[in-house]
Amino acid sequence: MNNHLAVDIALLPPDVESEKIINLVEHFDDKPTKLNSVDCLPHITLAMGVIKKTKLETAFQIIDALSKNMGEIPISIQRADITTLPNHVKISELIVEPSPDILKLHMDVMDAFRDLLTNDNVRLDYFISPPEVSTQSIYWVQNYFKHHQSVDDYRPHITLGEGILKNLPNQIRFNASTLTLCHLGTYCTCRKILF
Repeated sequence: MNNHLAVDIALLPPDVESEKIINLVEHFDDKPTKLNSVDCLPHITLAMGVIKKTKLETAFQIIDALSKNMGEIPISIQRADITTLPNHVKISELIVEPSPDILKLHMDVMDAFRDLLTNDNVRLDYFISPPEVSTQSIYWVQNYFKHHQSVDDYRPHITLGEGILKNLPNQIRFNASTLTLCHLGTYCTCRKILF
C-alpha cells in the first residue's frame, strides 16, 4: 500500500476567475491535461513535495493557520507564454506578476512546509492516475525546493496545459484567498483538493 502522496500547496483563483481562465484554452481532445473546475484546477503553485499520509493532519493545520493570516492576495497576469518541455510538449501558461504579496506567501509556505515535505524519493505511484503520469512530473516535484529557494527563483504562473490559446483580455486581475493542499496528477496538475 502506498503511504505517500505527491502534493502541491497552491493558491486558487475565485470560481468566476477560474472559469474565465479555463475558457482561455481550446484543449486538444487527445491530450491528458485539460483544465476544468473539478479535477484539473487552475492554480498558482507555492510549494510541491511528497508527504506521508500520516502527516496530512499536520499539513492541514499549517494551511489553516497560513490562510487565517494571509488575507486576499492581489493577482495580476502579466502575459501568456508557451513553454516547451524536455519531452517536446508545448504548455501554455499565464505569467503572474511577482508582487510582494505573492512572493511573501510563497516564502511563508516554503518555510512552513520545508520539514514536512520530502523531495528526494518521488515515485509515479504517488500521483493520481489515470491519465498516465509523465516522468517530467517527478523531476518538478524532486527539484521544487532546490529550484525555488528564494524570491529571485520563484516564477508564479498558472499552467493552462496543451491547446490553442485564445485571445487574452487586456487585463486579468483578481484577489485570491483560497489556499489549498492538492494531490497532484500528471504534469503536476491539481487533481484533488485534500484540504
